[in-house]
Amino acid sequence: MNLLLFRHGKSTSQVPAGGSDDDRALTPAGRADFVLAARVWSRVAPWPDLLLTSPLLRARQTVDVLVEALGGRVAQEVAEELRPEADVADALACFPEVETLCVVTHMPLIGELTCRLLAGTDRGMVSLTTGAGIWLELRTGLHSRDSKLVAALSTGAAKRLIG
Repeated sequence: MNLLLFRHGKSTSQVPAGGSDDDRALTPAGRADFVLAARVWSRVAPWPDLLLTSPLLRARQTVDVLVEALGGRVAQEVAEELRPEADVADALACFPEVETLCVVTHMPLIGELTCRLLAGTDRGMVSLTTGAGIWLELRTGLHSRDSKLVAALSTGAAKRLIG
């Protein structure tokens, strides 16, 4: 199984009036940076069977950029289990066994998921910058400890590659 994990693009730090943290949107620069990263990912990574996203606005907007980069032909689902404070086991339980799964979520969850899948431990975290993505090859499925890091890319690296 191929698993593409993305942290949402750079978002505003201000909660909109009358809103909550769930309503923070991507900044124009965050969207533009992620457009470049999505272009790189669409060229090098396998086509996802499904895009799974957190319900928070900034994650859904990041998925919109990915869908656009992929030509609009990708199934999408929203999962409450991908909120920033979600439990790693709950997040993994919501991942379907498909050939290639793409997940857009937040810190600290994405860092905890990465640590669990690569190092087999819940005692650490990998810190990903906004808009960064990683590609993992899970040789024997989601619940194995047999994972391989295939690629990682920050939006800064994407700018240097394309920009």
